[in-house]
Amino acid sequence: FYQFSNYDFDYKKRQHEWATPNAKTDYYKLVLSWSPTFCKQLPSFNRNQTFQCQYDDFGLVVHGFWAQSRNARTLKQHPRNCRNVEQLPLMTVKRHFCMMPDESLIQAEWEKHGTCSFRSADEYLNTIEKVFTGLTIPNLKQILRDKNI
Repeated sequence: FYQFSNYDFDYKKRQHEWATPNAKTDYYKLVLSWSPTFCKQLPSFNRNQTFQCQYDDFGLVVHGFWAQSRNARTLKQHPRNCRNVEQLPLMTVKRHFCMMPDESLIQAEWEKHGTCSFRSADEYLNTIEKVFTGLTIPNLKQILRDKNI
């Protein structure tokens, strides 16, 4: 049985985070990650605490949907952390677990990238789901198995 954590995100409490609320959004970048590699690189304690790794039957998952600015010349010039919002309702998180199987990731991505361009988390997450499910993704696990990788 998986126990959800306190997954609220506050960029002000994180040393490596910043806010760029006035940057213009020109386009979005859909960022995917390969779940097996992500889980292997985690320390064993974290791996055992993470749903995505406990039930490692995921392949490509959504890492985020990032607002991007055409005029940005550095990472810190793209829209980021535009609003500090409350922790998402658990039902919202659970609805999107198949594409983003980590509650902290869903919360952080919504706050870091979604709040700059979307009115609500539902609008942000539903947009990601529409884009992600529209992709044709080959069965990478099978391809790797077939190649003995």
